[in-house]
Amino acid sequence: MRYKIILMLLLFILNNLAYAQEDVPDLGAIANQFQTCSENISQEAKTPELMIFVSLSMPEQSLKLWAQQAEKLDGILLLRGLIDNSIQVTTQKTVKLFSDSQNGGFNIDPEKFKQYHIKSVPAVVLARGEDYDVVYGDTSLEAALDHIAHNGSNSLKPIAKSYLNKIRTRNG
Repeated sequence: MRYKIILMLLLFILNNLAYAQEDVPDLGAIANQFQTCSENISQEAKTPELMIFVSLSMPEQSLKLWAQQAEKLDGILLLRGLIDNSIQVTTQKTVKLFSDSQNGGFNIDPEKFKQYHIKSVPAVVLARGEDYDVVYGDTSLEAALDHIAHNGSNSLKPIAKSYLNKIRTRNG
């Protein structure tokens, strides 16, 4: 997933800076990895996007649960920004949170917070193109998708139902 790649790249950069300051990371290789990730952006714009807006100030157990649920449906966790505007502090918090599990990672995207008018977290957004639905509250991803499936916009109801079928098939 794209956010795991970005987190891995951040960790790579921090490790290189922390352990070998005279060795400069290969910025060309890093740029190529980002290019590979960005080549799929136009395709992703056409596909539905499941986003969970969170904050690292949320309870740890809640963040872990959201990460597990997002992973099952290829959803992404989004943060508005860095803790204290520090990549190192944010990375340390993330490693502490997710080092004991296979789930975890996030994107930092303040523009998505603006685009979807997210004022509080957690918030689940299901979007396709310009159409989107938002569900607020520390509930479950299944409950949020069920709400969209029954009360959301007509174009997103079938997508929410499809996600629900995936959840219920795995839990069944």
